[in-house]
Amino acid sequence: MFCQPYLNGVLRRHGLPLQQATLGSAGTFPTFLIGDFAVKFFGRRFDGAECFLIERSLQTRILPRLRLPTPRHVAAGHLFETGSRWPYSVTTRLRGAAWCDCRPGRLAARGRR
Repeated sequence: MFCQPYLNGVLRRHGLPLQQATLGSAGTFPTFLIGDFAVKFFGRRFDGAECFLIERSLQTRILPRLRLPTPRHVAAGHLFETGSRWPYSVTTRLRGAAWCDCRPGRLAARGRR
């Protein structure tokens, strides 16, 4: 995978285990699933730097206060020191199916059991 060397650098930087990544579900920014963690890179398009700041703030200030199962903030940083810095965020993963893999009919049927 093209991004694996960059992902390995993020994992090493934060003392996380090196594992092969898989690409997460489609979204605005590329997200990679690695064991118990998710790594999201915030590129230049779609105002990635601003989105990174908003998401990091949400992950560190709001989500920890909720009594809901949500991914937890693990680490954040930048891939590069200069130029297009590519901010990234590392969170834990939740068990279960991704929302894009669920169909409304299946969810409603589960609720009736």
